[in-house]
Amino acid sequence: MVELKYSVTSLSDLGVLGRVWVLLRLFHQSYMRLDAIHTTTNQVTFFMLAEKILCPDQRLVCLYMLLFYTVMAYLQRSLKLHQWTRIPSSHTRGDFLRLTTAFVAIRLGKAVVVSLVLVMLRINFRHLEPTSLYVAVTGLHFILTQCCGTFESDWGDEGGGVQPSWRLKSLIAIFLHKICPNEQMEGLEERWAAVVIRCAPLVMSAALIIVGILCGSWRMVIGKHVAGQIPMLILAAYINLIADGLRAKKETWLPLARDMDLLSRFPVVNIKPQSGESLPTCAICLDDIIGKARVTPCQHTFHGRCLRPCVQRFGECPLCKHPL
Repeated sequence: MVELKYSVTSLSDLGVLGRVWVLLRLFHQSYMRLDAIHTTTNQVTFFMLAEKILCPDQRLVCLYMLLFYTVMAYLQRSLKLHQWTRIPSSHTRGDFLRLTTAFVAIRLGKAVVVSLVLVMLRINFRHLEPTSLYVAVTGLHFILTQCCGTFESDWGDEGGGVQPSWRLKSLIAIFLHKICPNEQMEGLEERWAAVVIRCAPLVMSAALIIVGILCGSWRMVIGKHVAGQIPMLILAAYINLIADGLRAKKETWLPLARDMDLLSRFPVVNIKPQSGESLPTCAICLDDIIGKARVTPCQHTFHGRCLRPCVQRFGECPLCKHPL
């Protein structure tokens, strides 16, 4: 991303609108560099906007629900990685006592803290009545954004645990493979699955913003106060649509577009089994070619899913070494 550098002299030469535009650009560039807070700000903004639209009479529902979902996600990950049930082992009595003390202080300490948080949530939930629609919408958005936040590290740091994004992408990829047989996806199922997961929160945010605009317009017609909802709609449009859309384009759309552009360089041929004729064999995976395939300029036929990584890595035909 190109950095903008403005001197005090150049800023003084600009008008009011020019200065505002420069400040907005600088804010946007600074925010896009803070990758660690994108998921949290996305969730907080969505939950707050959903509260104003779906639970207008409630207060702080968004914060309590977000805290509750975060605790549940932490519990799920901890139990999945067996972080709460490890038994220290050692050959000496001193090491055993040291490890046992660490286990009690750290592992069980987490359990105490989480238990206190859950008790506090239960006490505060007595005064809150979030609607079922609010719980369903925010819960789905939280799951999807948590998966989006783990795209860069699909494998956990401890114990090789699989992150939710990997599992969800695998399920969607398997579903796409089943509904698109005969190499129609050409090995891009996981790319498309990542796009689906990444775009789902964008669609939810866009739908919520549209509903918010319609509700705000209706409240203005009937004479109710809507001034507090307008800044939230603007903030959600930037954080949940513009900024998150740019990140989704960089993380999912551009890699998919590069792979599809690479495959588009080779003509498509559809091979159907016919009686009395043998099927061609892909020289890379040694399987018969049925359905969609790609033909290189040197007239060799391969599966698209097999040809793509070979061209990306070597840039030549796997059979005759012709430059591709």
